[in-house]
Amino acid sequence: MKKHHIGLIGTHGTGKTTYANHIYRKLTGLFPDNTIALVSGIARQCPLPVNRQTSEAAQLWIFHHHIQREIEAKDEAEAEYIICDRTVLDNLAYAEAAGLSDVVDACFPMALWWLEKYTELVWFSPVPGRLTEDGFRDTNPVFQLEIHNILADWIQSFDIFVMEVNQGYKHLMETLRKLR
Repeated sequence: MKKHHIGLIGTHGTGKTTYANHIYRKLTGLFPDNTIALVSGIARQCPLPVNRQTSEAAQLWIFHHHIQREIEAKDEAEAEYIICDRTVLDNLAYAEAAGLSDVVDACFPMALWWLEKYTELVWFSPVPGRLTEDGFRDTNPVFQLEIHNILADWIQSFDIFVMEVNQGYKHLMETLRKLR
């Protein structure tokens, strides 16, 4: 059976975690005999300030812990489906916005290499009015759009193939059923 490594890419507050949880529940119901792993909430676990108050140490922590969690999901659980509510590229957009060019320059080649491990990348765009206070994420829509634009530029510049979320869920579930 083909292994699926699904990465959800986009700025904060676009519904990626909700979508990841939905896909996880759906796949668990569709394929009860398969091992399915959910990698979620890495930035929320970071012991250092994030969002606009981020630092080099915080972004490196998130980047490396994200990769570590994906490796653990893939190798330790031998998951046939890994669903990630972010990709390794996402946190580098926050580093870029914070002016941490050394972090971006050092990690970007590895991020591009790591993106090749995803079998499906689903791109989320901000929805006006959807950004809500949850005690963690930054609720400034200008900051949200800045992160979105950085990711959009990288997706275009580096020719990263993504499914847009407006076609994503149905298309993704149909794809997963066919490739089973």
